[in-house]
Amino acid sequence: MAFPKVDGPSVRGTQYEDEFIAEKPKVEEPVAPLLPPAAPPVWGAQPSAVAPTLAPDPMGPGVAACGTPAVPKRGWAAPQAEVRIDFDRDDYASATPEARMAQRKALEARKGVLHGRIMRRTEELDVHWRRATPTTKTDALRAFHERSRHLEGEAKIEVHAMVVRSTNAQRRVEELTARLTKPEGEEVTTITAQLADARAERDAAIDRATEVVDSSNLKVERLAIAERMIDPNAPGEGSGETLAEIIDEFIEVTEALEWVLTIFEDMNKARDERRARAKETARKELKKDVRKEKVAIAALAADYRRRDAEHEGRVAFERARRL
Repeated sequence: MAFPKVDGPSVRGTQYEDEFIAEKPKVEEPVAPLLPPAAPPVWGAQPSAVAPTLAPDPMGPGVAACGTPAVPKRGWAAPQAEVRIDFDRDDYASATPEARMAQRKALEARKGVLHGRIMRRTEELDVHWRRATPTTKTDALRAFHERSRHLEGEAKIEVHAMVVRSTNAQRRVEELTARLTKPEGEEVTTITAQLADARAERDAAIDRATEVVDSSNLKVERLAIAERMIDPNAPGEGSGETLAEIIDEFIEVTEALEWVLTIFEDMNKARDERRARAKETARKELKKDVRKEKVAIAALAADYRRRDAEHEGRVAFERARRL
């Protein structure tokens, strides 16, 4: 469940495109007549039922009053970034260029939305992690060690060792805490010191295991696996709102975009290259045919000239014999 770094959705192809590509002609709008100054408000007066007159929008007619760009007038619907996209490669390959561009922009927008949700949920779970008890953190690290698909090598060995050390230290903490309930003489001071050492060893093991995981760029996966352990209000599985499910959708959208931008484009490029090679082959064959025709015409012309010469020779011979 590693999640790659992504950029935000491109401006090109969205409702902002017209503002960057084409300059709109400036239209002189008539100046509204000046209105008399309104009376100052009176405390305790009832609000007027007449709707107030709105001033012209300083951002222009293409932008709504709240600052949100108006819906563009296009031949296809604007991408719905908040809705899950069911991408089908066959449908994309057989769609029109306009539909392919619309679906590509929708994938880019959805990818940006999912990236933002991953970042926000990661920050929330990071707060829950810092507030979790050492026992909960140890259990979460143990589950991460068992379920992670990307933790491997020396990092996995060290995390396992730190989890075992934290578990043993927690067991000593519980035993020493139980002994403090029935102290005998000066044993309280000794038990208290041992208890502090055990807690310090436990916390150090947890911190080291967390550091190893995060330094391996697996922090998001760690929090996704520990989500239901550290957050009592975490969404249930199958809701599409858990961090793991958001990451899975993010990976699906990323793979779809990679297919669109690489494989499908390469397929189109290979198709165009095949067509170009076919045209070049046809052109060469045509040139060969033209050369063959020229040779045949030249041979035919030479044969005609030879026959004409023979005919003229026979005519001259007959004329000379008659004389």
